[in-house]
Amino acid sequence: MIGAPEVSSRIRLSIIGIVIAALFFGLLARLWFLQVAQSSSFAAQTTANRIRTIEDPGVRGRILDATGKVLVQDQAITTLVLQRGLLPDQMQKSVHNLASLLNTTPAAIMHTIDTTQAAAYQPIPIKDNVDYATLVQIEERPEDFPGVSATQRTVRIYPYGALGAQLLGYVGSISAAELKNHRGQQYIQSDVIGKDGAEAVFENELRGSPHYEKFEVDSRGRIVHVLTNRPAKAGNDVQLTMNVTVQQEAETALQQGIAEVRGTVDPTTGLNYKAPGGSAVVLNADDGSVVAMASFPSYPVNQFTNGIPAGAFKQYSSPQNGDALLNRATQGEYPPGSTFKMLTATAALADGIATPATSLVDNGCFTLGGQQYCNAGKEKLGPVNMVDAITKSSDLYFDNLGFKFYQAWSKSNNKSNYGIQNVARSFGLGRATGVGLPDEAPGRIPDLAFKRAINATSPDPYSREWLPGDEANIAVGQGDVLVTPLQMADAYAAFLNGGTLYSPRLASRILTPGGGATVRALPAEDEGKTVLTQSIRSALMPGFVGAVSAAGGTATAAFRGYHGLGIAGKTGTAQQPPPTQDTAWFIGMVNPNPTAPHQPQYVVVVTVEQAGFGGTVAAPIARRIIETLSGNPNPGPVTLNSPQTD
Repeated sequence: MIGAPEVSSRIRLSIIGIVIAALFFGLLARLWFLQVAQSSSFAAQTTANRIRTIEDPGVRGRILDATGKVLVQDQAITTLVLQRGLLPDQMQKSVHNLASLLNTTPAAIMHTIDTTQAAAYQPIPIKDNVDYATLVQIEERPEDFPGVSATQRTVRIYPYGALGAQLLGYVGSISAAELKNHRGQQYIQSDVIGKDGAEAVFENELRGSPHYEKFEVDSRGRIVHVLTNRPAKAGNDVQLTMNVTVQQEAETALQQGIAEVRGTVDPTTGLNYKAPGGSAVVLNADDGSVVAMASFPSYPVNQFTNGIPAGAFKQYSSPQNGDALLNRATQGEYPPGSTFKMLTATAALADGIATPATSLVDNGCFTLGGQQYCNAGKEKLGPVNMVDAITKSSDLYFDNLGFKFYQAWSKSNNKSNYGIQNVARSFGLGRATGVGLPDEAPGRIPDLAFKRAINATSPDPYSREWLPGDEANIAVGQGDVLVTPLQMADAYAAFLNGGTLYSPRLASRILTPGGGATVRALPAEDEGKTVLTQSIRSALMPGFVGAVSAAGGTATAAFRGYHGLGIAGKTGTAQQPPPTQDTAWFIGMVNPNPTAPHQPQYVVVVTVEQAGFGGTVAAPIARRIIETLSGNPNPGPVTLNSPQTD
């Protein structure tokens, strides 16, 4: 008989044997899983560990002016960079030693590190164009500069400085959202991308294809086999229609005029004109090409190359500091004032509301429906016909046209048949021009539907009715009418060329890298014919010629002594809600009656915010630009005129 202790011992041995067997079979199962089931996964990881890739951005294409001058290009430079993710003591050592080596302060180095807006995975640029002696010192003492290295990179440079900043735009590090949006287009994390202006409009042409190399390395990281080597490809060049000489004069004239008017007193308020900003646009009326586009204030576009500090970006985009990043030519919306009278007059003749001979006696003011309508300064102009009303800018004449349009509308069964509004829209107002620049404003041409929508919650039922005064306000470019300077340039270009509306054109050609062969031409884009006929143009043009040359013309003083291409024009003084001062306008038509075939015709639009009368400040600015278009290499400085009504 087996004793109890012996049975207990056998049971324990059996349990131990079972445990050992279980562990053994578990080990076998794990080995099978690792060697068989997961073999493909480990093979992939092994391959990944020995495969390396290198990606470098391609050279970005150049931007040229209409004559081939280089406005923007890439340039290779040597830059000191600091790797991210250093330990605190390493960062402190590098910052201290870099400050000593670069003859600056640790605080300045830290400010660069803290404010640089490069992507989070990119090294931080510390100093560009580093000389050879500095590089040698860093290479000889790497222990003193942890994380510091030199790299060759390309940056955008601007041979003409900040010229045309809002038109040209800038580039910046591609964001995660942009990488996602451009998936499949060979963008890489170290790429830059056009953020604004022509850089953004022509991004697909300007950007180059990156260098991509894939190779196999051994356990020591040595290359044993190159798998793929796709060389970088430079981006195409873009030739703009902008002429750098005209652009320079437009910016100079705008700056001079604004500086001058800020030193003069607004007689209405007794305070100096604020003139916080303005714009100047020059279009070729024959095809809509943008010859110049200036916006003031501007900004130093070269500061955006390395990623602009957040504080500086906030300063440039702040309305309190002039909102320098705003392109006032395409994004500024203003009432057009008397410059709108070209559209009202065209509509009146096209719809039979009036004839060129239609006249009235302008006594400065009149009252209708309990509301008084007056010229600027209540100036009495006496008997005026349509041409006189344009030359002398009679608000009363055009107010009366507005009332006639209202009467025609109120009697019509078709309440969408607005004479002035329909003509304005046929000239491109109330919608973006299609120039392609980012965030272009559409402007506004009001009507009954607009008034009902904007006053939907008003307790006053008349606020949702279309009234005679609404149409009178539109007739003189006031009320709820809003336009951009580029829209008005496009509209007057259509008037000047005989009725063809073009979409403003920024560039004429795409060129192979280095400015070689033409890849493709960018032709003018015809948006169609307006309601303008040759007979209407011929009937109205003398009024615009008189505005710059006849006695009583609102811009005659600004062009006294002018010698050059023939000109016509229209001033405008757009009233703003107090305490905002009036917006000054002038629109010039250069070479309105060509004496030979193929002579170019230009439209020049100058707008200055809170600057008073158009004939006082905007017309003198435009004169300097027109002098340049006429071939004068040394136009005189901008000289303001005595206050004039318009």
